[in-house]
Amino acid sequence: MLNQNQSLIKFFDAASYALILLNIILASLFIDKNLFNPYIISKQYIFIGLLLLNLLFFAVKIVLAKKISYRLSMLDVPLLVFLAVL
Repeated sequence: MLNQNQSLIKFFDAASYALILLNIILASLFIDKNLFNPYIISKQYIFIGLLLLNLLFFAVKIVLAKKISYRLSMLDVPLLVFLAVL
């Protein structure tokens, strides 16, 4: 069971990375921003759809790993100050 979880975690990690690359390539190269045809999928829908799919893969990976970690970064304090001012 543990070995199967590890292989699933590796699969979702690799699939998440591939979706990020696919999102960058599809949203920027193959779809024109000037399209106004309702039968052609716009750039925003593809970007948001792949982003949500990537978020789902990330959530499944965290649930399978049963581990949530948080690392402090140098942007935490400025973001908190910005949100407090906002």
